Amino acid sequence: KSMEGFVMHEIKIVGLNAAVYCKSASCQSITHVMVDTLVLKDGINVLGGEIDSGGWGVSYMLSMSGYDRKMLFTCWEGENAICLDGQGVTLSEVARRSCYMDRCCPLFSRKRSVRSLVIKALKKSGVSYSVEEIRQAFNISDFRFERPLGGVGNEIFRCMAAIGVASGKDIFCFPWMSAQMLGY
Repeated sequence: KSMEGFVMHEIKIVGLNAAVYCKSASCQSITHVMVDTLVLKDGINVLGGEIDSGGWGVSYMLSMSGYDRKMLFTCWEGENAICLDGQGVTLSEVARRSCYMDRCCPLFSRKRSVRSLVIKALKKSGVSYSVEEIRQAFNISDFRFERPLGGVGNEIFRCMAAIGVASGKDIFCFPWMSAQMLGY
């Protein structure tokens, strides 16, 4: 089976001026976001810059607004501030489709194995893939699939993405990473 059913084509953000309190497993920061127009297309979108340059704020807002009620101080300037594939949506609607790729995201239990998190996510979401199809699609080692995220080593992002897809997510957002963290 193809994973292509899980594709968002475009997110457009217009007139956003916000201060966002962002968190990850490795750090936290208030970042200021000032966007006239930002268009994120399907595929990989890199919002590079310093920790407080706004990219992390956009990523955090899109993926964690449903989980972290203390994160956001926003000021929108205009109607239809967020459009998903040309349709005006709320931040909450985008967040329900988004997965924050960090261990602090509530989707990722510290104690449960990746397999058990995928099983739980598939049951809850109704996504029509088997546990083994998810494991194979993300090329996760059998032995790491049986471990909690803290024990999967360099397969952590594949494991988090697998849990996200099993949860029905199709937008994946990352925390800010330093050049050294990204290089690793």
